[in-house]
Amino acid sequence: REGTYMALSSAPLFLAKLPVGFLSGLLLEEYCPEHLEEGEVRRSRTMWLIIGLSTIVSPVMITLLWGYISSGGEGKDGTSANGGQRLADAGEVNMEDDSSEDSYQHKPLISNISLPRVRQKERPLV
Repeated sequence: REGTYMALSSAPLFLAKLPVGFLSGLLLEEYCPEHLEEGEVRRSRTMWLIIGLSTIVSPVMITLLWGYISSGGEGKDGTSANGGQRLADAGEVNMEDDSSEDSYQHKPLISNISLPRVRQKERPLV
């Protein structure tokens, strides 16, 4: 089980390598060619703008759709995105109600970790 989980958890990174490699090759060839003709310039700023815009899409979409993502795909009326009922409404037992104010998701993260203090050796006055 653990091996299967580890293999599946790294699958998105593995699957992203092929298109990223292909895209980086295209961008470098188009905007920063290895050999320049006379009067031609490299347009690295344009290349990095394209990379930055393609990278920022994910955080912007997560921010805009956070209400939908955090509700698990359920709308305000308690139905899921495909129009069905919630599992708890359909007779399933809900072990923990995440919508309550006492849920761990609504409390700030508090850490009680304390690091050991190291005593400094006293230096003799010279």
